[in-house]
Parts: sequence; C-alpha cells; structure tokens
Amino acid sequence: MKFFLFSFNSVLFKFAIFTLLITSIFLIPACDQDLEDNHDHDEEIHADVDGFLLQISDNQEIYREFKGSTSGNILIKNGHSLELSVSFLDDDGNKIPDSSNFQDKFMQISEYEEAIISFELKQNIYPFTVLISGLGVGQTSAKLQLAHEGHPDYTSTNKIPVTVE
Repeated sequence: MKFFLFSFNSVLFKFAIFTLLITSIFLIPACDQDLEDNHDHDEEIHADVDGFLLQISDNQEIYREFKGSTSGNILIKNGHSLELSVSFLDDDGNKIPDSSNFQDKFMQISEYEEAIISFELKQNIYPFTVLISGLGVGQTSAKLQLAHEGHPDYTSTNKIPVTVE
C-alpha cells in the first residue's frame, strides 16, 4: 500500500508549486527595497542638521549636541517647569536661522522616565519651544528627533540628561 500526500501528478502538488512560485515573484524583489528611503520626495526637503542647542529665555545655552559631542545638562526643581528654545545647528555648529527649513518638520521627544519629567512641545514657530516639567525627584534622559512625514530627519546621538531635585 503506497501513501503519498503529494504525488507529482496531483492537483494539490501543482497548486502548492504554483503558489510558491507566485509568492516568490513578489517577495524577492521586495527584499531589495530600503524601508528608510521608501518615501517619494526630493532630498532638498530633508533637514540638513548636525546638532541642536537648548537655551533659556535670556539666550543662555544650557545644552548643546553637535556631531555627537555634548555639553551641559538640564536641572529642574521638582514641581517646577523650564521653558527652552530648541534651535538646530548646521555643519559648522551655527544656529540654522531660516524658519522655512522647518515649516513641515516637527520634534519628537522620547525614551524618558514619565514619572520624573514631562514635555510639552510648541512647534508652530521656529525656533521650537519645549516646556519641561519636574514631576518627581530623580535623573533621566531623553532622545530628541526632528521629523517630517512620519520619519526622522535627525536623531540626537546622545540622550539629553535631565535631573529633577
């Protein structure tokens, strides 16, 4: 007694081969596509940013990241808030003054302890503004991104250190 699930002449075998063939035709070319570059627009609308600068209202710099190097930190009293302006830096480390570069961009701040700090972003005018509130004593850090159309153009190399006392 012979028992084979697939014989070379069976309809089920031919259907399985046909399905595998059709599936591979569509999947193999899809593997070559870079998901990071799967959006239809010119490179000119991407922000050319090499860092960022956080300043308090009197233009005093409290934190800077430029090409991976950082200086400063953020210190907030528990129960208080600190308003900071966020300016982005060009490849020479200078503030990018032209607000037209940021009209279709938005900031994202993530990867911080929500029990220690909260962020409120004001992004209608460049330079952007962020309000950081101390919610509990402790230390945390946050990642900053400049994004458009659902993907980041710039991501901070280091997390921004924040201490609430």
